Amino acid sequence: MSGTRARKESIKVNVEYIGGKLFDSTGLSDGEGFAYDLATDKFLPVPLTATGDMFAANNLSDVANATTALSNLGGEPAIGTKGTSFNLNFGITVGTVAEGNHNHDTVYAASGHDHSGIYEPANANIQSHISDTDNPHGVTLLQLAGFPSAYVADKWMKVNATADGIEFVDAPTGGGGGTWGTITGTLADQTDLQSALDAKANTSHTHSGVYEPVFTKNGAFNKNFGTAASTVCQGNDSRLSDNRTPTDNSITLVKLNAELKSIIALTGTAIDWDSGIEFTKTMTANTTFTDTDLVKGKVIVLWLTGDYSPTFPSYWDIEKGSETYDGTVMNKIVLHCKEDGTDEVWYYITQPE
Repeated sequence: MSGTRARKESIKVNVEYIGGKLFDSTGLSDGEGFAYDLATDKFLPVPLTATGDMFAANNLSDVANATTALSNLGGEPAIGTKGTSFNLNFGITVGTVAEGNHNHDTVYAASGHDHSGIYEPANANIQSHISDTDNPHGVTLLQLAGFPSAYVADKWMKVNATADGIEFVDAPTGGGGGTWGTITGTLADQTDLQSALDAKANTSHTHSGVYEPVFTKNGAFNKNFGTAASTVCQGNDSRLSDNRTPTDNSITLVKLNAELKSIIALTGTAIDWDSGIEFTKTMTANTTFTDTDLVKGKVIVLWLTGDYSPTFPSYWDIEKGSETYDGTVMNKIVLHCKEDGTDEVWYYITQPE
């Protein structure tokens, strides 16, 4: 840098003519070049920021192959996207990179190291023994502290609150004077307890003939006698045997109108004799009729229409002299129950005028 400065000062002080032309007496300053000015016929200082292919600001734009020119000048091409590890320092912390001779020899043991003389090798039998809870050493009662040194046959084992905590003793005996909570000895000797047990019922006993089996209780079960609701009437209640006169003892046609004049349309094929006197049925197919609740001595009328054939129960007898059923007109069929049940019913058919 000092050589460049000296050269600029020399130009400023000593250069007066260039190419036979007078140079501006002011000389050149830092960052300036010079150029010939026609108006003054002199070389004048100009800023180096002036335009032109050779100025640094144009980045070798006049060179045909800028890459070759940059290589000839010893320059490095521009690096594209720089990774996060670009140009970091060596180190062993976050934000540094490891050197090529980095190792963990002082931190981790070598892969071939062993602990001979320090630790016992792993042994499956030892591990199994550690986890065994079923007396792995086969210790006997006689080997326990505070236990007798030998077994004594037909003896009881008694636990004492002493150093000799366990001993063999004779079986305890007791008389009949034991009390609840302190009973010892043979059960038969406890006469009061034995008597109490003998008086108890066997677990498989039954109460047949002693108690009634469980049954469902209906609404009138176990009610008191009385004359109000939720009570029962006694057998000698006068209301069951007196000759009281009915409140309304008259029988009129008005009262019988509902049954005498009502006509019941059969929706099915069963004629209920107890439900009315007149019944109607329009047949849409051949129909087999049945009956229920026959009433002895009762006469009813069945009106049939429809050009189909009716079939009556086999115990219905056609009254002699009756007309034949005609499906094209309304037929009046008079039925008379002669006997109870299904013994005999007379009927005859007529066609009204």
